[in-house]
Amino acid sequence: MTQEQFAVACGVRRRAQCSYERGDRYPDARYLEAAANVLGVNVSYVIEKQGEPTSPQHNAAQLRLLDVIRALAGHEVFGRRLTDLAADVGNPEPMVLRDLQALASKGWATQDASRLWRLGPEPVQIAVQFSIGLRAAQAKVSEVEQRYTRLPG
Repeated sequence: MTQEQFAVACGVRRRAQCSYERGDRYPDARYLEAAANVLGVNVSYVIEKQGEPTSPQHNAAQLRLLDVIRALAGHEVFGRRLTDLAADVGNPEPMVLRDLQALASKGWATQDASRLWRLGPEPVQIAVQFSIGLRAAQAKVSEVEQRYTRLPG
């Protein structure tokens, strides 16, 4: 991510971002929260650079990825524009684009020639595997049910 993309994702201009980095100006709480969100760390880690960067259970970047996946679901045929995804997720386009690119690198999202985004093959393959496992479990339950409900004869 470039300095300008980071600035946009945090809601400031590049000049302000440069001032923060040089120590000429201090960012406000809104910027710090946005920066922590972009980096996927706690705000306290951004300020103090001490302790754990993220909570042990999850971080903002992970939760954002899940939000993007949910926003893509149901649009496998026609796809979604980046603008619409960003609006649905409630984050700036550069941040959502970075998330989409990360998902695409692992097969969770794909972009077509008209620049529309869809779920990639990975979640579909997981759903198919789930369905196969469910059918196998149903067959086993049926087998046990038949074994125990046969009349002696």
